Amino acid sequence: MLEGDNHDSALVASNSYPQLQGVFHYYDPQRRVAGQVADSIGGHDKSAWDFYVFYSEKDVWTDAAPAPLTWLHQLGTDDWAGADHYRWGPALRTALENALEQLQGLRAA
Repeated sequence: MLEGDNHDSALVASNSYPQLQGVFHYYDPQRRVAGQVADSIGGHDKSAWDFYVFYSEKDVWTDAAPAPLTWLHQLGTDDWAGADHYRWGPALRTALENALEQLQGLRAA
């Protein structure tokens, strides 16, 4: 999404996050996943990048991405992604932790 992005820079960025079971980072140069994720939340003809999407363990991607249980983004003023899902800095970390706790609670139930 940014000038200079490539597989190696994506690997460095993903390694800056703790490795958690069931959490995956993607480098998507053709924006296939980005388009599918955006479409699944109503952003037709958009690309979801700097997104954090959370799915049920029962969700399966087939021809199209399922709608996530919840999502967060860092796109700022891009209205299509929803201002209520925008987080940055410490608020992003808190929201990510809350989303993971919520999902773990669903798994335990």
